[in-house]
Amino acid sequence: MFFRLLVILMIGISSCSAPPPRSRGEKVLRINVSREPPSLDPRKVFDPSHSAIISMLFEGLTRLEADLSVSLAQAEAIEISKDRLKYTFRIGPYLWSDGTAVTADDFAKTWLDLLDPRFPAPNAHLLYDIKNALKAKQDKVPLSEVGIRALDEKTLEIELSHPSPSFLQVTASQALFPVCQTHDAKDAEWPTKSGSGFVCNGPFISSSWKRGMELMVRRSPTYQGRHPPRLDAIQISMIDNETSALHMYANGNLDIIGTSLSQIPLPYLKDLWQQKSLKVYPVAASLFCAFNTNAFPFNNPNLRRAFATAIDRKEIVKHVTQLEEELGLAAIPSVLKGKKTAYVSDGNGKLAREYFKQAMAELKIDPKEFEKITLYYWPLEVNYHLAQTLQQQWLKNLGIKIQIEVIDFKSLMAKVNDGTYQMAIFAWTAEYGDPIALLERFRNKTDTKNYCRWHNESFNELLDLSAAEADSEKRALIIEKAEALLMGEMPIAPIFHWNFSYLIQPEVKGVTIDPLGRIAFDKISIQAESKSSN
Repeated sequence: MFFRLLVILMIGISSCSAPPPRSRGEKVLRINVSREPPSLDPRKVFDPSHSAIISMLFEGLTRLEADLSVSLAQAEAIEISKDRLKYTFRIGPYLWSDGTAVTADDFAKTWLDLLDPRFPAPNAHLLYDIKNALKAKQDKVPLSEVGIRALDEKTLEIELSHPSPSFLQVTASQALFPVCQTHDAKDAEWPTKSGSGFVCNGPFISSSWKRGMELMVRRSPTYQGRHPPRLDAIQISMIDNETSALHMYANGNLDIIGTSLSQIPLPYLKDLWQQKSLKVYPVAASLFCAFNTNAFPFNNPNLRRAFATAIDRKEIVKHVTQLEEELGLAAIPSVLKGKKTAYVSDGNGKLAREYFKQAMAELKIDPKEFEKITLYYWPLEVNYHLAQTLQQQWLKNLGIKIQIEVIDFKSLMAKVNDGTYQMAIFAWTAEYGDPIALLERFRNKTDTKNYCRWHNESFNELLDLSAAEADSEKRALIIEKAEALLMGEMPIAPIFHWNFSYLIQPEVKGVTIDPLGRIAFDKISIQAESKSSN
C-alpha cells in the first residue's frame, strides 16, 4: 500500500512541476512503447504502437483527421470516376529523405508487394476492394492483372472491383504508406536501420535506434508536406515493464504514457481516474478471445457459444479493467457504428451450460479433456489478470478447468499461422472509420489477422452487398446482418471495447486522439522549454 501511495504522490507532484531540462533546449517529446517493432517497414505494420511510429516516419496519399474526415497528404489531387470504380491520384512534388522524388511507382509497387502471395503482409485485406486483389493474394491471377497502375511518374490509377464508400479512408492507413523502391531494391535490410541507411517520406527521420532501449526520430530536412511537425524530435523509449514506465513519468522523464503506445499498471488506474489525473476516451478497439475454428474442439460452434456466454464481462470491467468499458456483446464497438447492439448473453451460466451440453454430445468427449486445453495470452498485466478471470469463470459456469499460458507475441502469431493453438486473447483496432474495417478481416481464412481461420461464404456475400450499396442506411443494415452472422458463429468472443487511458505532462500541448486511437504527432508542441544546460 505504501508503494502504491508513493507512486500516486509522485505523479501528483510531477503534474505540477516541470520535468528535468531537455538537452540543448530542443522541443523533444518523450514517449514509451511497450513492445519494440521488429522493423519499420510500413508493409509489415501490425499493431497500433507500431503504426504510431510508422506515422512519424512515412506519409500516405491521404490522411484521417480527428473527426475521421479525409484530407490530402502526399496526393495533391484526387479524381473519382462517375461509377466510383476508378480513383486517380496525382502525387505532389514531395521527396524521400535521401532527396529523391516520391513517385506513383513507389505507391504502386508497395501495394502490389502487399498482394504478393510470397510477401508476408498482415494488412493485405485492406486492398481487397481493388480489382483482382484478393485473387492475386490467393495466387489465382498474376499481379499484373490487379487494378493498380502507375500511369506516369506522378499519376497513380486504382480500379476497384466494386464501389467502396470507405476506400479513401483506407488509403490513409499506415500499412499503405509507400516504400522507396530504389532504396528497397538496393538494401533489403533498410527497415532495421537508422540514419542515412533508412529512407522515409514523413515529417520525421529515424536518426538512431538502440535495440531494446530507444528509437530517436528527428524532424526531416526534406519534408515539405502539408503537415509539418512542431517538435524537433521524438524520443521513443522501449520499456515493457509498465510500473517502470509509470515511475519514469512520475519522475518527469516521460511526457505521455498510455494511449495505444503502452499500458498504465492496473493497480493505479482507479486512483488516477478518481483524482482526475487520467484522461480516458473510447476508441474503436476491442479485446477478445479468439477460437481456432479449424482445430478440435473449437471447430464446434456450440462449444464456442458456451465459452462466450459463460464470460461475465461486467465482472471483468468492474474488477479487472476498472475504466467502465463498453461490454463486448457485439464484434463492433458502438463508437464505430453509432449504436450499441447485443448478440451474446453476458455471464449467463444456465445458457452456457445448455450450449456446452449440446457440444459434448456432438463432440463425444469427456469434460476432463479440457484440462489439456490452453488459453494463450501475451505478457501485459491486463492480459494476465484477464486470463486468470476467464479460467475461473469457465470453471464456475461450465465446470471445466483449462490451462493458461503466457507467450510472447511473436511466438503466439507463429502458433496462429501454423494452427497449433486452440484459443488466445487478442486485441484489435479498426484501421479506418467504418465497421467493415473489422469485419473484412474474416473474408479470407488465410489472412494473418483472421486469427480464427473462420470463413463463411454467406458472410462474404453480405460484405459484397454492403460495398455495392450507396444508401448509407441500407448499407448499415447489411453490415448489421454480417455482424449478426459472425456473432452467431462466434469465432471470437468479444470481452470489452477499449477505453484508452493516458497520462500527459502539463507542458505538452495539442495532443489529439481520433476514435481509432491515433495520435496526430504533427500537432503536438512543448509549451514551456527549459533553458539549455551547460
